[in-house]
Amino acid sequence: MSQERMEAYNDAAENEALLAVAQGSGESAAEAEAELVRRYLPLVRSLSRPLYLWGWESEDFIQEGTLGLIKAIRSYQSERETPFGAYAKVCVLHELNRALQSNLRKKDIPREGVMPLESVDEWVEAICSPGVEEDVISKVEVARLVEEIRMVLSPLEKKVLSAYLDGLSFDEMAEAISVPKKAVNNAMYRIRSKSEKIRAKLNQA
Repeated sequence: MSQERMEAYNDAAENEALLAVAQGSGESAAEAEAELVRRYLPLVRSLSRPLYLWGWESEDFIQEGTLGLIKAIRSYQSERETPFGAYAKVCVLHELNRALQSNLRKKDIPREGVMPLESVDEWVEAICSPGVEEDVISKVEVARLVEEIRMVLSPLEKKVLSAYLDGLSFDEMAEAISVPKKAVNNAMYRIRSKSEKIRAKLNQA
């Protein structure tokens, strides 16, 4: 995630003030809510985009994740011991899992065949944390897939995947990694192809 995004995202005091306004009424509340959505959109993207590796169109899930973020903004209670960022993350993940299960039912895909990812490095802790749809996700399967992904990606592909999961646009990814945008596009195609092979392998195991 870019430094600018991280600064806006981690400004807890300012975000708490925006939350207080957003939970009010009128035009100022709508503006505060929109600003919070803008600030936390990178979080939604970083949680939604791993689904791309499993053959889903991540943009559809970004919309679902944004709905979870809005629910978090409207339902968060300032007296909670849980920081808003952590609360928002759980709400977004819950909405993503709900949308994922709905899609699985429509396509008649076994639920064990697809699971949401967070990031190659952090996903086990974040997705498998208590209270986040643990019945959908197996820690053993997640750890195994992490290992498989690391083994098959090239150094460039690992950098591209990390940037993608951080919510960067393709232009931002190219700039961050110092490669042409076409190289990013090609790397993402290879990552998708390799992930499909890994899925097939794990489903047959």
